[in-house]
Amino acid sequence: MKPTQKQIYDCAVKRGKITKQTTRKQFLEAIASELLELAEANEFNEDLEMADIVLICYSMAEHRRIPLDEAIEHKHEYNLTRKD
Repeated sequence: MKPTQKQIYDCAVKRGKITKQTTRKQFLEAIASELLELAEANEFNEDLEMADIVLICYSMAEHRRIPLDEAIEHKHEYNLTRKD
């Protein structure tokens, strides 16, 4: 089962990781923290650290009412046409 953006967000809220007052800066700080953990990860847990980053991004998107899956599809389509 692939969780939806809302399910990911609701789980983070339930766990106390996010509140209605969570700011954009706090989300970005959480992503930065997970990036540091990924930098220190070994080959056995880098997948979980990468997943943590994505989960925070999905939660941030839901919090800010951004349809992230649509944004990813749009960006991918754009990247397919880039000449760089």
